Amino acid sequence: LISNKAVTLTKQHLAIILKHWKNGLGLYVFGDNRPYYVDANNLLDLVSKELRISKLNFNGNHHGYQSVGVRENGGGGFLPHDLTTGLECLFEGITVASLDPKRAAEAQCTEVLRDHEGNLIVVAREKQQDMDNGPLILDGAFTKLFHQWDEAGSARFVSNCACWLS
Repeated sequence: LISNKAVTLTKQHLAIILKHWKNGLGLYVFGDNRPYYVDANNLLDLVSKELRISKLNFNGNHHGYQSVGVRENGGGGFLPHDLTTGLECLFEGITVASLDPKRAAEAQCTEVLRDHEGNLIVVAREKQQDMDNGPLILDGAFTKLFHQWDEAGSARFVSNCACWLS
């Protein structure tokens, strides 16, 4: 799902997406800076209810526009993960939305990427053995899909995400 600033998906669309995720298919939810996360947050409200956690939503409007490397000693950058295999750097996005780290942890999500200011912008949740739900990636920076695609690891990152979700 790539979100927009206006509601595009109906309740029926959201229900179908949720149903497929609950049946084990992978789900990649892209938001971006305020207000470009409306549909993403509507879907995440349903995911949060399914996981019986506090609302896990995108928010904020952080100026990115930088490439980050492997995170060392806190701060910005990405952590070693299947999604970051083969990356030396990754464009964080032009402007990005963030996720609350405590709520992401409550949802059993693993941190993947923080922007250069340390805001959490990408998390991944593996398929849980005791649940039928599929794997889940939440990404607060869809601008990496069309800006600096070749220069800063985005193509490799998205390929890794597609493989991991399958």
